[in-house]
Amino acid sequence: MNRKKLLAGFLALLTLSVVGCGGSSGSSTPMTQTQAAAAFADVYTAMAEDAGSLQLARSAPTSPIRMESAVPIQKAILNSSRTPVSADSVAPVLRVSPDTTTNLPSYTYDCPSGGTIVVTGSYSETTSGTTTSESANIVETINSCRDSGVTMNGDPNIAFSMAGSDNGTTTSATLTMTGGLTVGSSSCATDLVITVSLNDKTGSGTETYNGSFCGIVLSGSATF
Repeated sequence: MNRKKLLAGFLALLTLSVVGCGGSSGSSTPMTQTQAAAAFADVYTAMAEDAGSLQLARSAPTSPIRMESAVPIQKAILNSSRTPVSADSVAPVLRVSPDTTTNLPSYTYDCPSGGTIVVTGSYSETTSGTTTSESANIVETINSCRDSGVTMNGDPNIAFSMAGSDNGTTTSATLTMTGGLTVGSSSCATDLVITVSLNDKTGSGTETYNGSFCGIVLSGSATF
């Protein structure tokens, strides 16, 4: 999985409109749409690579956590013409203690221009008849992650939770992204829900996304 593949082909085609990344302090650090898209690519790729290390949905031909899910959201960030609102204060994301789950191996994502994102979490899978149900909770600690001219840190972190199922024909999942990061002295919150439905045989499917990232309102759908 290569984050460059997520950005290739469309980053250079769009005007770099400036968006604000507001925080509770009232200050604002300018952030281009390209930088916001790069930030999203970093946090999503770190999560997906860690999930892939355990091969989530290992019993199914398709995985609900896939790199293609990030691309339409990045395009929406880049194409946003709305004036972003100041991000709300970011509430701490608590680490989830596993119950009957498997701990994901700790994974360190190296950011393109330096710094890291450390990913930890847990995963569970249960089977009833022909249906396999899955859930995952993943927390990212962002440490001076540098990309596209900005330096990001956790505020205090980014979290992903996933709930899905596979009935042998279709894999369906909901992925929720919460928490926040900082750029300079400003907070940049995210509250984004991604739903995916995939055909196990062909790998084709649909995706919808609703919420916000760094104050940019996102809502749309895509097919694979």
